[in-house]
Amino acid sequence: MNFNSSSYIKRAVRRLGLDPRQRPYFFYIPNLRSPKGSLIAMAFIMLLVMSVLIPVAMTLLTSVRQNTNAAQLNVAGAENSAKAGLEDALGWYVRQNKVLTAYANNVSVGSTPTWGISSYNLSPTPTPIYYTYIDQPFAPSYNGSNPAYSDTSESTTLNIANGVTSCFYGIANEYPVDASSNTIPAAGQTTAVYFARYEVGEQVDPVPPTGPTYTPSSSACHDITGDREGGYVNGDGLVWAINSTGYIYKRMDYQMDQYGAWLVPYNVYPNKVLATAKAYTELRKLTCNLPVSAAGDAAIYVTRAVSVYQNGYSYLNGKQSGAYALCAVTGTSASATLPNGAGSTNFFGGSTVINATSSVLSDSSIFGMSIKDIQFIADNVGSASATITIGTNQLSYYNGSISFTGNNPVTAYQNLNGSGILIVNGNLTLNGASPSTNCYFAGIVFVTGNLTIMNGADIDGVVIMGNSTSYNGTGGAVDIAGSAGQDGILNANPHVVTEALKYVAQYREDISARRVLLAFPGI
Repeated sequence: MNFNSSSYIKRAVRRLGLDPRQRPYFFYIPNLRSPKGSLIAMAFIMLLVMSVLIPVAMTLLTSVRQNTNAAQLNVAGAENSAKAGLEDALGWYVRQNKVLTAYANNVSVGSTPTWGISSYNLSPTPTPIYYTYIDQPFAPSYNGSNPAYSDTSESTTLNIANGVTSCFYGIANEYPVDASSNTIPAAGQTTAVYFARYEVGEQVDPVPPTGPTYTPSSSACHDITGDREGGYVNGDGLVWAINSTGYIYKRMDYQMDQYGAWLVPYNVYPNKVLATAKAYTELRKLTCNLPVSAAGDAAIYVTRAVSVYQNGYSYLNGKQSGAYALCAVTGTSASATLPNGAGSTNFFGGSTVINATSSVLSDSSIFGMSIKDIQFIADNVGSASATITIGTNQLSYYNGSISFTGNNPVTAYQNLNGSGILIVNGNLTLNGASPSTNCYFAGIVFVTGNLTIMNGADIDGVVIMGNSTSYNGTGGAVDIAGSAGQDGILNANPHVVTEALKYVAQYREDISARRVLLAFPGI
């Protein structure tokens, strides 16, 4: 058998798939110049590119998500810090324990103000220093000898260097947010710590002084009494607009001075601000301006004495030094008509009449604001659809008629035992019904409808049968009618009224006004 080497080689080439003329072989390499070959090549390249890009994209997305979460946390922290500034400002106003007005007395619209005294120059002799602009009463101070008693953590006389171009006037405070405590780290610390800071600024003193007409800064505290309440002007001190700015920042420099204050401010390199937020609210001061008269401290103020009724088991008592049982605000006679049913056994202290209009008993005249606004600063608010619980030394507001009686199906209304200021925009009924469910309230009671005091019920302080500019209430009738062994009692008590004003009639936040104005990261 002859060996044909040429035939053998051809068969081997075909079997190894190396013959370009034989297409259906295992090792066939496609013609890349054909459309099918180009698509396969492109698919291969795309797979190669995606195998690289997908991990990179996932890494980028993870980083973006982490940065976004961090930014959101920083913004939320700045918002909380700004709100903390509002709370600190409220605390400062409450601690002053007075109406913060720039005027010597309340100024009505159109009248010329008289500036009040801000302080005294004691050398060489005491000389009064007067206010010169309406927002000047907001003046937090720094106690250099004992910083723990300071209103603010920053002195206006320190650190006028190291990047600080001007002092901050107002309330400023800061605290670490990622430490085990809120104690500022010791000097010399080198580890980066995240801090929260808030600032509640004072208005800049206008030079020259322009009185109540100057244009205030929108980022500082401002007296807006005249903008919120009719009959008052800005500067009367009853309503203040509070602006607070909060920050989250990263501290990289921990140098401190001898007083424990940072040498490098929060917003100066190498420190970095990570988020900023601005918050706003309004503070209102509740007053109790009873009509000025010879009545002094009366047990009850009404429009007319004939609107008051007593039976033989009632007790209307104004037997306090310089007090009356009743003061009627409309009349022309120096001697008032006694209440219906009054006698020597149930009416003590006498009565008087002042010649005025019923407007002196309006909500705005008495409290410095309408009862429509009072509901937003009250501790307790109730209505026909919301049960109210009245506690001790609290401001309580009820919109509608309410009855405290021993057989009331609502447990909270079976008796009353509270103190402070109670405002009822409607009728108020107190009926003890039994010794175990007697009703007692100490303080100031303001009623726009009818008031009924029966069977062991007792009000100690003052009752004002008032009217409201916001509602239809006009101050109705008063019926004091007890039963044998269960007298209905209304006592004038100036001390209780003073306590109510001291503990309840403070500056309070109008919760309807609070809002966050701006919040953004990286600034």
